[in-house]
Amino acid sequence: MLSIIAANHNKELVLEEYFNSIYSNGFQDFELLFVDDNSTDRSVEIAGGYPCTIIQNETNIGPAASRNRAAEMAQGDILVFTDTDITIDPGGLQRISDGFAAGARAMFGKLAFPPLRNTAVGRYWLFEEEEVCHYGGVRTGPVNCWSSTLGAVEKKLFMDIG
Repeated sequence: MLSIIAANHNKELVLEEYFNSIYSNGFQDFELLFVDDNSTDRSVEIAGGYPCTIIQNETNIGPAASRNRAAEMAQGDILVFTDTDITIDPGGLQRISDGFAAGARAMFGKLAFPPLRNTAVGRYWLFEEEEVCHYGGVRTGPVNCWSSTLGAVEKKLFMDIG
């Protein structure tokens, strides 16, 4: 099972598009943990309209601490960290699952700039295992970097190294 961890702070304007990209993705074996980092907008109200676990921070603790808090609660073997101002292309969650089934230990997505996707916020999608965007270019093979904007990692590995 994938545990999708969505760190959020005041993103009410893009949340519906984010949630819709997750719940219409065609993949069912996941839980979504929505961590609201003390937003002052309608973020929590909007999240309440979706079948997710809402975790509310009493104070603003930042995205890293918010993600760590949710990771400890996650039930899945694979943690999928996302920002809430992105969308995941149809089939993206299946690609994550397939990558880990094939032996990946960590993966991350690539930014598609708005003119390419005709959207105001930009979109991310997963490449094949270990294929990443690197300063405007694409490099294939083992990498020494990772992004939590859309990144997935084995829970055990994450908990071991933090």
